[in-house]
Amino acid sequence: MVLAPTSCTDQVSQCFGFSTIEQPTCQLPASSICFVAINGKSGAKYGKVVRQWVMERYPRAVILALGSPTCVQDACLAVRAMDPQQIESLSDTGSNRPTMLVGGGDGTLAWALAQYIVFRHQLDADMLPDLLTATEDIVIPKVALMPIGIGNELARCLGWGSGFRHNATASIATQQQKLDRHIATAISGSQGWLDEWMVKTSGPAIAVGGEPDPARGHVCCRRRMLCFMSIGFLDSAISHEFSTLRDGNPSVFGAWTVVNKAAYAYLGLKKGIADVLPPVRDHLRLEVDGETIELPPSITTVQILNCHSSADGLDFWGTKESSLDTELQQFEPPHLADGLLEVVGTEGLVHMLSVRMRLRHSIRLAQGKSIRITMATKHPGVLSEHNSTATLAAQIDGESWVPTNGEVITLEHTQKLPVVFGWESLFNAGPCS
Repeated sequence: MVLAPTSCTDQVSQCFGFSTIEQPTCQLPASSICFVAINGKSGAKYGKVVRQWVMERYPRAVILALGSPTCVQDACLAVRAMDPQQIESLSDTGSNRPTMLVGGGDGTLAWALAQYIVFRHQLDADMLPDLLTATEDIVIPKVALMPIGIGNELARCLGWGSGFRHNATASIATQQQKLDRHIATAISGSQGWLDEWMVKTSGPAIAVGGEPDPARGHVCCRRRMLCFMSIGFLDSAISHEFSTLRDGNPSVFGAWTVVNKAAYAYLGLKKGIADVLPPVRDHLRLEVDGETIELPPSITTVQILNCHSSADGLDFWGTKESSLDTELQQFEPPHLADGLLEVVGTEGLVHMLSVRMRLRHSIRLAQGKSIRITMATKHPGVLSEHNSTATLAAQIDGESWVPTNGEVITLEHTQKLPVVFGWESLFNAGPCS
């Protein structure tokens, strides 16, 4: 046995129930670099403990401490201390391609990728040119997932399971084997690809009173999307309300994952029972590959899917089911690396519960390579007409916002990311041929 250093003994003991750590059963490769990017706030701050545990157990891993003000600087210092062969592997697209283990929820991967790109730009600016190949295109490491967050939809599809959680009843050896197995699979597991999409939002700036003011110019924002996007009065509005509640009460929602899930379920039931949800088609225009899609009046939310697992494991598309006569008939089988997005519409809470019980799927609307959503310049009054207080919101991989009147949202394919598959079954994904 090796005694855990004092800096992490208390955390490890509290979370894992022990204060000694055996040597890991796998070793990090000497010819390439393994990055570990874990969101410390994920899993009711369980991610912070896991990150510290990995640091002590695998000291050669380069830590991208997401949320830390010195995240990039610390990673640069660690890489500068490595030998030239390891540094050169940052540009390797073959067997020595770097690995990045990302721990958190669905939004953590995009955050980790953004931090990695900042790290590479900083490293390239600091290192001597003979140690690092100059290139305009940064090589992205092969990505493995550690599902610590509330929503772990992409991890489900890629075979990493629905949650990497502490089990107080498991033995010390069992917990260590679980973590070592995760690291070993991240390094040497089978690989495939994942489509990355860029979501661009642009609209008039907001005046002091909260209304759009074209005279103040336009605001443009870019976000990565890897899993899904939704816009409307149902799941995206629930996500936005939950985020607002969580941000206002960090002490309540930062302690236990079960509290987060319970609050999410409560908000969903409350919205389904108390709110009259108006038709989303009165508030936006949807175009797929340049063609306007006619939205049925019963739809209250539109979902755009790259990953076909959302809302805690729901397949809104209904991959194994046939289309109804009123739905899209011709389409390619969905896949995480086909360069296509699937678009569906959901009617309300009862419809969503039917999807969860696998009695129905959402209404298949379209499949395409590019999507454009244009918000109405003025609310048409349907909220008061339907006696509703519902808020129209949008979300990308669990990160929500409220679109402004006249806002334009576009989705375009950017690249394919190399991913590592876990040991569980895959969903709409597969190894490289």
